[in-house]
Amino acid sequence: GRNPGAYPGDAYEKNEPKLRQLINYVCSFTRMSVESLLFTESLKIVGLYDLQGMDVTGYYMIVTECQTLTAEQMYSVCTRGAEKVILEGDTCHAQLTNHSIKYGKDGLSFLMDTIGDLDFVGRVRMDSEDDIVRQDYMKQIILRMMPALASFGREECLQ
Repeated sequence: GRNPGAYPGDAYEKNEPKLRQLINYVCSFTRMSVESLLFTESLKIVGLYDLQGMDVTGYYMIVTECQTLTAEQMYSVCTRGAEKVILEGDTCHAQLTNHSIKYGKDGLSFLMDTIGDLDFVGRVRMDSEDDIVRQDYMKQIILRMMPALASFGREECLQ
């Protein structure tokens, strides 16, 4: 969501480190190389800072790390006109310390609180068995540390 400023490269080069896993999934699903997807414009990578005012009608939009968005940024994402929108994030890992938050919530929580009950909005909630697919030692660390989140007022993270 933040402007990458002086980082070298185009939108793909600036965002590739953060999107590498998602790009790998898209390439695997389409059986095309990232170069082919970008060349044919079947895949476009756009930073949030460039999204305002765009019309993405006819495209599927995948937005990662939505817990880092503000409510205003989430509104901007949801009003671009995409054919389908997939929003990925974990509200237990909201990192809004550098944002101005008018609504007191991260964008993903704001979205689910305001439109989560509409019949065309789906939600996938994973538990520790579904979500933690890292090495076993990492799973043990996460399961031990999650209860500490409750002390920060994040009781929903324990569900």
